[in-house]
Amino acid sequence: MSAVDESRLRDRINVASPTSASVYGDRTYSTPVEIPARVEPRAMRFVDALGEEIDVTTWIGTTRVVNADSLVWLPGANTANVSEGRLPINLKVAETVDGGQTWREFFL
Repeated sequence: MSAVDESRLRDRINVASPTSASVYGDRTYSTPVEIPARVEPRAMRFVDALGEEIDVTTWIGTTRVVNADSLVWLPGANTANVSEGRLPINLKVAETVDGGQTWREFFL
C-alpha cells in the first residue's frame, strides 16, 4: 500500500478514546475529535469470537488513530450523545510500503 492522500478522505468522523470508568463502573470517554475518513455504506455480517452474529452497515477507512475500544460517530451524529457512538468492528491496521503512514479500516 502506498502513501494515502488525505485530501481524498472527504468525510469526517468523530472518535473518542476511553479514559476511565465512572464510580458506577460505566466507561467514560475523552472529548470526541473530528478526523478525516472515507465512509461507505456496506452491509455485511460478521461472527464474533463468541459465535454471535453482528450486522454492520458502514465501512470506514482512515489514516488516523482509531482503537478497538474507541467510540466512533458517523458524519452528522450527535457527539454529545454517547449512545450514538459505536465501537469499531473487525478493525484492521496496515502500514504503507514506505512505513510513513498507517491505514486503519473497520466497520460499524
